[in-house]
Amino acid sequence: AGAAPVQQGRLLHMLVRLSRARRVLEVGCFSGYAALWMGLALPEGGSLLSLERDERAAAVARRHLDAAGVGSRVEVRLGDALEALRALPEGEPPFDVVVLGPASAERLQQAARHLAPAGLLVLVHTPAGPGGVGEGGESLLAAQVGTAVEMVHGALPGSHAVVLPSPDGDGGLLTLCVRSGPDDARLSRL
Repeated sequence: AGAAPVQQGRLLHMLVRLSRARRVLEVGCFSGYAALWMGLALPEGGSLLSLERDERAAAVARRHLDAAGVGSRVEVRLGDALEALRALPEGEPPFDVVVLGPASAERLQQAARHLAPAGLLVLVHTPAGPGGVGEGGESLLAAQVGTAVEMVHGALPGSHAVVLPSPDGDGGLLTLCVRSGPDDARLSRL
């Protein structure tokens, strides 16, 4: 792996540490690279649940997580993400950080149901592809982010979102979202 994926892993590691997360939910594990970085950031007793639909990718992720010594903190759950999100028990403690790849409104809504009141939601937007320009000259990635921010506001009414370029330099973007707190009304006047 080159230096590029390391930057996004480091950023996710830092976000988990800064938020003092004890419980993390990742939707889409693939090789387990991001889960590995976030798992390393968890405190003793912390846990990460990673949802993955592809059996081979889940097996690769488990091998990587075990080899890195975080396999006991990270559960890779195989199956459809939306079904898995719906099946999460309501009585379980919420997740402090939720990381989602490109998400449908329903998947985002389901994930947001399990986000802690002061939790952090991270949406990872992949590059739009060659050219990345739609029919009206609008950036496809910009349109994707605009849609994602609208979905976030639908799932987390009154939330705050910040869109950042991916530190990988791959043309992707990250959207960081938090619910509004009791004192956040003052932000609208700034």
